[in-house]
Formats: sequence, structure tokens, C-alpha cells
Amino acid sequence: MFLRPHEQETKIRMVQPLFNSDIYYNSKIRRELTETEKITVDQYRQELAAEIRKAYYTVAMADRLTGMLADTRKLLEENVRVNRKLVDNGKITIDNLYRSETELAGFDQKIQVSEKNRTMAAGYFNFLLNRPLKEKIVIAEPGLIPETISDSTGFAQTALENRVEVRKLEKAGDITELQLKMNQAGSLPNLMVVADYGIQGEEYKFNKDADFAQASAVLTWDLFAGFQNRAKIRQAKLAKEMLDQQSEEVKKQIELQVLNAYQELKTAREGIVSAESQLRSAREGFRLVKRRYDEGQANLIEFIDARTTLTQAEENLIISKFTWLSDYAEFEKVAAIRKY
Repeated sequence: MFLRPHEQETKIRMVQPLFNSDIYYNSKIRRELTETEKITVDQYRQELAAEIRKAYYTVAMADRLTGMLADTRKLLEENVRVNRKLVDNGKITIDNLYRSETELAGFDQKIQVSEKNRTMAAGYFNFLLNRPLKEKIVIAEPGLIPETISDSTGFAQTALENRVEVRKLEKAGDITELQLKMNQAGSLPNLMVVADYGIQGEEYKFNKDADFAQASAVLTWDLFAGFQNRAKIRQAKLAKEMLDQQSEEVKKQIELQVLNAYQELKTAREGIVSAESQLRSAREGFRLVKRRYDEGQANLIEFIDARTTLTQAEENLIISKFTWLSDYAEFEKVAAIRKY
């Protein structure tokens, strides 16, 4: 072979695969992984949206309770004023005044706790929205609460069709299937086209005598990878079976979540009906006792007891309504009936 004392070869090589099963399937797997990442973002968005709605209802409930307690305090203030006047006129003994003042002081403590709860709830709501913790929150009047909702069966089917957990498992199944096909295609040959262009000679010269170009087709075939491919195929099949089993378990869990959320919602609705009935009775009872108290036919203990019963009934109804709204937000999430 003829060799010159000084020889150089500089070239650019371009390789274009015409058939390569690994490249083909890996490209598909990357696309599926990208879709999986998008689904994960959707899952986070939906969970955050549901958490924000529930946090808002907590703020609204605390605000409504604080307002109700403030209105009730006016009644207690008026009672203290009237009792002080009656004591001054010798109509009642001073222990009645002390009792009404004690009741007012205890009620102020309850208002302070309610205001603290409202501040904390508002801070958490603003935190979820990435806003200043003390930013003002506009509380809107909640919508009408429906009498009933449909049976949970239809919602369970909707959840199975739309829940992101199911979609993620479906994508994982697609990826596993692609990996199985890629391993099964591992025994096939790879074909590529190789093109070279460059210059060669004793010196660097750019002319028609120094440059060269060549192209070739290259076929590679790994004849001894059969055992490795068979092991990978077995692993991929096992992973697919485990994924199918996991998918069935997740679907059953989703159906159970929908059923539980539905029952919570149903119970909350029944709680509203009961709370409304209690409030009607408490209002009527307080009206009658207050009239008798103003006429001097009922003592202070009866008045305080009737007022306490009314306050508790009002609290119960407010809590019941916003519990239903919060439960409905959770139901929408698990049933996947709201799009974000």
C-alpha cells in the first residue's frame, strides 16, 4: 500500500438512518412522556382549583358567622342597657345586671375567636392565590343550593372517563406497549446512509484534486442479542400486567371516592333541611320568650337560654350551608365534572 510521508484527511460525515427501530419507538415514547407531563400539570391545576374553592367557602363561612355574632351582640348590649336602667329604678336586683354583663363579655370572647378564624381563613385563601395575605376578599352571596342531585352511578362513569389518574395510567400503558414493541423489534437489522465529503493530501488545499465525496449504505445486524431481547420482552410484559392490575385498582378507588363524596353531599343537604327547621323553631321560641321577658313574665335565665338557642341555630345553618358548598367542590373534583 502506497503511503506518503505526510498525509491528512479532513471530512464531514452525515449519517441518515433509514430504518432503526430504537429511534422510531423512542421518538414515540418521548411524545407519550410529554403528554404525561401535561396531564400531571392538569392534575395539579384541578386539585389547586378545588382547594381554592373550598378555602373561599371557609372564608365566606367565617365572615358570615362573624357578621351574625356582631348582630347578636347588639341584642345583648341592649339587654345590658335595659337591665342597668331597671336596676337604677329598683325594678330588678343588681345580680341580673351582672349576669347580663357577664353574658356580653363571654360573647365578646366568642366574637374574637370568630374574627381570628376569619383572618386565618382569609390568609390561607390569599396564599393559595399567591396574593398578599391581608388582601381584601370580596365575599359574594352563595348561589341556591339544589334540593337533590342525580344518583352517583352516572357521575362514577364520568369520573372514570375524565379523571387525570386514569389518563396517566392509560399513557403509562401506551408507553409500556411501545417499550414491548421496541424490544420485540430488537432482532431486526438497522439500515442507514452514510455520506462523506472532505479533502485529503499532503497539504491543505481546496481544489478539485484535493477534495473527495463518497456515499454508502450501511446495514448492521446484531445476531447475538436474542437472549437480551427476550429478557427485556419478558420484563415489558410483566410491567404491562402489573400496570393493568394497578389501573383496575385505581378505577375501583375512584368509584369509591365518588360514592363517598356523593354520600357526604347528600348528608350535608339533609343537614341544611334540619338546620332550617331548627332555626324556625328557635326564632319563634325566642320571639315568645322575649315578649314575656319584656312584659316581666320571664326571668333573665329564660331569656339568655332562648337567645343562646337562637344563636346556635343560626350558626348551625350557616355552617351547614357552607359545608354543603365545600362538599360539592370536593364532589366536583372526584367526579371530574368541572373543567379548569
